[in-house]
Amino acid sequence: MKSFLRLGDLYLEDLNYPLSQAYYDSARTYMEEDNDRFEEVDALATNLTDLVNQLNIISEQDSLLALCDMSESDRLAKIDTIIANLEYEAEQRRLAAEAAEAEALAAMDDGGQGMFWPYNAQLKMAGRRNFLDFWGDRPLEDNWRRSRKVGVTFSDLAEDAPAEAGGGESSEVRDPDDIPSKEELLAGLPCEPGARDTSLAMIAEAYYNAGLAYKEKMNDPENAIDSWQTLIERFDDSDVHPTAYYQLFRTYLQREIEENYQNPFCETCNSVYWEEEILRRYPGSEWATLIENPEYADEDAMVREEQRLEYEQHLAAYYGKAYQQTLLDVNAVIERDSVNHFMCQYRLLRAQCVAGLSSYAGGDREAYINALLEVVSSCPDTEEADHARELVELLGGTLGEDEVDEAVGGTDLAQEPSRYKHKPFLEHYFAVLIPVGRGKVEDIRATISDFNSDYYGSMNLRVTANLIDRNHQIVLIKSFPRQDKGMEYHDIFTSNREDLITINSSGYTMFLISSENYVELFKSKDTEGYLTFFDEFYLQGGE
Repeated sequence: MKSFLRLGDLYLEDLNYPLSQAYYDSARTYMEEDNDRFEEVDALATNLTDLVNQLNIISEQDSLLALCDMSESDRLAKIDTIIANLEYEAEQRRLAAEAAEAEALAAMDDGGQGMFWPYNAQLKMAGRRNFLDFWGDRPLEDNWRRSRKVGVTFSDLAEDAPAEAGGGESSEVRDPDDIPSKEELLAGLPCEPGARDTSLAMIAEAYYNAGLAYKEKMNDPENAIDSWQTLIERFDDSDVHPTAYYQLFRTYLQREIEENYQNPFCETCNSVYWEEEILRRYPGSEWATLIENPEYADEDAMVREEQRLEYEQHLAAYYGKAYQQTLLDVNAVIERDSVNHFMCQYRLLRAQCVAGLSSYAGGDREAYINALLEVVSSCPDTEEADHARELVELLGGTLGEDEVDEAVGGTDLAQEPSRYKHKPFLEHYFAVLIPVGRGKVEDIRATISDFNSDYYGSMNLRVTANLIDRNHQIVLIKSFPRQDKGMEYHDIFTSNREDLITINSSGYTMFLISSENYVELFKSKDTEGYLTFFDEFYLQGGE
């Protein structure tokens, strides 16, 4: 612990954040909670992990894009090398485990003198060391073998990656069963235009978040500024560009006030430069308003709070079943206040009032469905719109062609041939689609592995995870010899309300997919298209 802690301190002094994170994380693993530095080290390890995660996203996505920019022959050769390295590492771990077992047996024979092993301190120390070397440090829990497996395939592609310290999160090992196929690796590359755009957006967002971590968590404004300037210089534009400009303005302004910072040899190293850039590039924006009126944020917060209180009053009236009066009041708010922060909540509340009044009029659903469709069209890409869609489906209604056109901005709904092919005798995977931030993938994988071990132990099913797009991770259970076997598993899995209650009650999307269609899904990221295909050919039995 002392060695890890000292190395963490030294690397932090040099601002080598990846290595300091690894060593602080390892020191925390061996540190007692009553240690004088425990809270400090715990906070450092956590904050550094947040920063290093962003740096890893940049490194990983840059590496993937570099592979895409190679010629096809070079790319295939690189993929072969990656798989060979993964297989070699898995074999080395297997040999290390066998050697550790042999060493333990020899210690029992030679050093224990027939002593029962729990009383042999030397043997226990050697066993613990071998365990940590092979598995890393793990919490005391059931099914620990499956609880912390690495899910990132390309994380080792970055050049000059520092060696990791022992223990902690950074010492996780790859399950040999998780070595992907060449097809999966190729499908995971962001080479198509849409996937490349997503990858570049991830890099831009990671640069922005890294800047925040440098400034707010590590008190390192220099690296924060470098991160945001790299973002602005490297990308012509991105969703986080305006905020990055504003962060540069605020950071320089803070340094000028607190440190009397000046740099006469740098044209951009002052708050005035970034203030003028914001006003020039983003006139009328929230960031320009914040510069012109520094009290705007406080004023906006006050307005939002007043609007929230008013909305909650109308909501309370609705819960009191005053549907008619609430509907009149909500309509008045919608007509008078087009910039209300709670406008979409009001539109959904309006639809619910219509539902309440409809129930008194004989249960006519048409008015309610139309009100829900108005929420979908007026508030696209919001939780309220998603909830309204779900309600329409529960009511047996459908999004008509006109309503869908309006909701998605006039998308052409002409039927196109599906990119997916129905081949029931191909190998199949069962998939669970998990929105990023909606659950711990490691825990979900562990739960599924436990279920498979209890009920499908003879099938040797593997559980893997991948980031399928910017917003979703996909957990795969591999594999089933054909569609009918996979659907048997699908039906049992989705109906289990005991072992899998947490997963089945979380609203995750689950489906069966052939190995060939999975590669196509990974390339296209067209999950909606595949779910339509799955419903037709798997759930409804289409041909």
